[in-house]
Amino acid sequence: SDGDGVDNANDKCENTPAGAKVNSQGCWSYNSVDFGFDSTTISEAYAPLFDNAISTLKRNSGLNVQLEGHTDSTGPEAYNQGLSERRAQAVKNHLIENGIAASRLTVKGFGEADPIASNDTAEGRAENRRVGFSITAR
Repeated sequence: SDGDGVDNANDKCENTPAGAKVNSQGCWSYNSVDFGFDSTTISEAYAPLFDNAISTLKRNSGLNVQLEGHTDSTGPEAYNQGLSERRAQAVKNHLIENGIAASRLTVKGFGEADPIASNDTAEGRAENRRVGFSITAR
């Protein structure tokens, strides 16, 4: 048992980091950080998510994070690519400012290429303006 509270028979991620928030299958679960239209500003509403991520990363020095930036499809594709990279960089900067080594963090921008919702509605576009966390072992 990795101590995540999920019994081994149902645990799909056997080596979950100590203290990590997990889903029902025992896998490290983080919501994405969402952004306003054409913005790279991180809302204070994400403080609890960052507090948990930072404390988990500090307790588990063998983990790295790829920060994956995304946009909706409004505007030119090249602009959105840059915006997605700037959003991911904003999250990286926040983690660095809170004690996570830059060498553990990488940034990747997907622009508008990987939507999780339809860009045909305002709600869908809002969901697509995000930075996700992809966790890997060193």
